[in-house]
Amino acid sequence: MSRERASPARRMACRRPGAARLLRALICAALSLAAPLAPSAGPAAPQTADEPPGAVAASALIGRPVAALLGQPGVAMNLRMAGGGWQRALAQAVRLPGPPLRLADNGRHLYGWGCAPAGCSEAGVFLAWDPHGEQIFAVLMDDRRPVLFVPPRAGRSWPAALAAPLREFDAEAAGMIRFAAGALR
Repeated sequence: MSRERASPARRMACRRPGAARLLRALICAALSLAAPLAPSAGPAAPQTADEPPGAVAASALIGRPVAALLGQPGVAMNLRMAGGGWQRALAQAVRLPGPPLRLADNGRHLYGWGCAPAGCSEAGVFLAWDPHGEQIFAVLMDDRRPVLFVPPRAGRSWPAALAAPLREFDAEAAGMIRFAAGALR
C-alpha cells in the first residue's frame, strides 16, 4: 500500500509504530501491579449462571462493617466522584461504628451506616449498594443535617426497599428523599 493512498489514521500509526505497543505494555504492567494489592477474600463462593458477579460479592459482605463496601469495584471511586468537597467527611464517616451490613427486603441492595458516638444525626453516613446495577446511594449527616445525597435529591428516585432502613438511620433525611413507587411514607 502506498503512503499517498493510506487513510489519515493509518498514516498516523505509521509515524508512531510503537505507541500502541507501549500503551498495551503500560496497561498490562498496571494490571499486574494492582493484582497483588487486591485483598484476598479466600475461596470464592460458587456462582450460578443466573447470578451476576456482584451478587456473590454482596452475600460475602453481609455482617461486615459499612467500610467493607469500599473494597467493591466501583463503590469507592463513585463515592469519591460524587462526594465533591465532602470526601474527607465521607472517608471518616464510613469508618464510624454502626450496625453490620444487611440485605434490603428486596434482596437486591446491601446497606449499612456508621454513626458518631453522639448519634447518627450529629455525624454519620448511610451507604447502600446495588451490586446488580453497580449503583450507590448515600446520605452524609453533619451537624444534625444532611449535607450530601448520592444521587442528588433532585435526581432520580431511590429504591423503595431503602425507605425503611434510611428512616431507621435518620427520619429527617428519609423525609427529604423521593422514593420509587411502593415506598411507605
